[in-house]
Amino acid sequence: MKSGLAKGLDNKAKKQQQKAAAVTAPAAAAPAATNGTAPRQRGSVISGYFDKRVQKELRMLSIKEATTVNRLVGEALALLFQDRKMPEIAALATVAAVEA
Repeated sequence: MKSGLAKGLDNKAKKQQQKAAAVTAPAAAAPAATNGTAPRQRGSVISGYFDKRVQKELRMLSIKEATTVNRLVGEALALLFQDRKMPEIAALATVAAVEA
């Protein structure tokens, strides 16, 4: 039989898993590409925790510009790499491939 602390830790872990699943659920529900390759196999997930206002602003910007949050984040990463004088990578191409 588990102690109260162990039960509490289990409940906290379950809630964190549910929260993580809710965040990744839209990506998991994305349709597979026409070539049969799942999006997960063509790219990798990059995530972070930000203030809820950041998420809201990103969604509003994506609607205003008729694009996706994924593309906006890809654009931001490309600009970050450019600013840091890092070699150009296919960040936007990867985003486009994953969304196809």
